[in-house]
Amino acid sequence: MGRFTYHRFLRFYPDGFVISFLTTDHPSDIVPVLRPSLRAKGLHFGRWRLVRSDASEPECALLTPPAPGAGGAGANADAKPPPPRPRAVVLVSDLLEPGAAAPKYAFEMELALRETQRGRWNKLDLSSYRSIHLATGEVLELGLKHQKPFYFSKVRSYNPPL
Repeated sequence: MGRFTYHRFLRFYPDGFVISFLTTDHPSDIVPVLRPSLRAKGLHFGRWRLVRSDASEPECALLTPPAPGAGGAGANADAKPPPPRPRAVVLVSDLLEPGAAAPKYAFEMELALRETQRGRWNKLDLSSYRSIHLATGEVLELGLKHQKPFYFSKVRSYNPPL
């Protein structure tokens, strides 16, 4: 029985466009060719936006963590919870297969933007992944077993081959 390693690539563009690509190909083969002109199985195009926890948008209420020590046994009534750390979430929506005349499914992702000791806001954790059946509107939460976070750094110079 062979073992396969899948790589999920996300490329975010400043105008809100995003490319999502799931493949077994090695990153050194994919990164140089990951652009809107690419066509392959496992490729989806969509939209992204950043939602901060201090934003006034309605979905932010869903993204804030529950208050710590909400009355469980051993909870100290006098202890104040620490102030919440700023949170940011990247919402990816309308992920569709390019070129499909009548796509059956769209996909959505929610990614938590976090910081690490190596840098500020350089880690994305995949919080949820959903498929939406476009004909019926049925939403199915997809499992996230064995998903590793995305680590990234600032790109100072990148000259892809033309």
